[in-house]
Amino acid sequence: DLQKRIKIESVYLIGNHGIEGLSSGSLSGAKKATNSWMKHIKMADRRGDLGDNIDVEDKTYSISIHYRRSRNKNQSRKRIMNLVSALQPTPRVILGKAVVNLLPEGASQKGTALCALLKKLKLSHAVYLGDDDTDEDVFKLSLSHIVTVRVGYKKSSRARFYISRQQDINRVLREFISRAMTNSPL
Repeated sequence: DLQKRIKIESVYLIGNHGIEGLSSGSLSGAKKATNSWMKHIKMADRRGDLGDNIDVEDKTYSISIHYRRSRNKNQSRKRIMNLVSALQPTPRVILGKAVVNLLPEGASQKGTALCALLKKLKLSHAVYLGDDDTDEDVFKLSLSHIVTVRVGYKKSSRARFYISRQQDINRVLREFISRAMTNSPL
């Protein structure tokens, strides 16, 4: 999807929670797992087990089940988690903002993807901004050469820094660029 939208040469695209990218590993194994899950999810949806206003996003190598449009989010999340507990092979579950993300166990994630990109490009430092629990895979790396910034404060987050809202990202990036241009430390 990104390749169709980004027409820049020499850019590395990493998506699907880090599964698709440099350290993709076995995509066929991930696809096999998600195909199996989708069969069960579709059957549950036909039976009405998921409830109303649930959107299932099949990302080929992972699945995201969105319940943001649900009238009763707590009940929807419980129904989804009940279904997920019966899936085989057992998925890695990452909860997000009104979404349950299902990833194949052992598949690459955002942290491993970022480290692989740094190694490939022979870079020593990175700045990573994220706003979801799926970004915790990078935040929990706790590597001093990766500056982590979470959009929106969350007490349990391992991000080193926080900004209040998405609109603050441009301000943060301008500050990084300014300091890089003047060789000033962060």
